Amino acid sequence: MLLHIANGAIGLATLLLLPKDNPREQSMVQNTGAYVGAICIAPWLFKQLGGEGIGATFSMVVLFLHMLALTGKDDAEVATKNAMDMKGSANSLIAGILTYAFLISAIKNKKEYYSTTSASAKAWMVSLLGAVIFLLPDIPFKADSYESYYIRQIQYIMLSFVLGFFVSGIVLSAK
Repeated sequence: MLLHIANGAIGLATLLLLPKDNPREQSMVQNTGAYVGAICIAPWLFKQLGGEGIGATFSMVVLFLHMLALTGKDDAEVATKNAMDMKGSANSLIAGILTYAFLISAIKNKKEYYSTTSASAKAWMVSLLGAVIFLLPDIPFKADSYESYYIRQIQYIMLSFVLGFFVSGIVLSAK
């Protein structure tokens, strides 16, 4: 409910207040609305998918800091670099999740860490699936297009959720 109100208010502000000839400012306002909406749904999302409160808090802080750093659509060179950084971050995160899960299971030497009923394994699986589904696919648009910019912003939001579920898995494995 709150997400729809926030996105509606941002969309209305975009239509009424910003000049139509400045798409950079419009994209910044729209992305700020998306980040505010993601911050609002983070606690609910983590509760529904079995994450910990610390993971939701971590995701909300990352989203807030990234929202503060928004500058609008980038030029072609920076956009290409950002797209490659996203892929590198996703690959590193997947490797980190798998390494940490295997190390914890080897240290604790319990079979329950391989089980799908384990809370930490569930959080890590959500994290892995989020990384594979949302971060690894190629964007079929030119790197400096507005479509590509919006997709990258959604990927940044998903990356913060994936990181939060990774943190949740770490916290849950310590219990």
